[in-house]
Amino acid sequence: MLAQRLVYEHAPRTISTPAEFHNASIEVLFFRLHESGTATNTTSENADSQMNKILMSEPVQLSAISLDTTSFTFCREEANAR
Repeated sequence: MLAQRLVYEHAPRTISTPAEFHNASIEVLFFRLHESGTATNTTSENADSQMNKILMSEPVQLSAISLDTTSFTFCREEANAR
């Protein structure tokens, strides 16, 4: 995926698209920076270092679920009727 991120301190009235995006299907998103109530990325890490951090992290330990099915009765006809 080819992506570009442009941050403007003072946004112009018009914003031109880069040449490699001309005549292509694109998605444009506008966010206000430094506005309360919005999440901003305060780290200066690039995508590669963030991906390496995710891949090198320990897996999350999940707890097991135990179900008691001793009193469960299975009716094939009822299951097939649905």
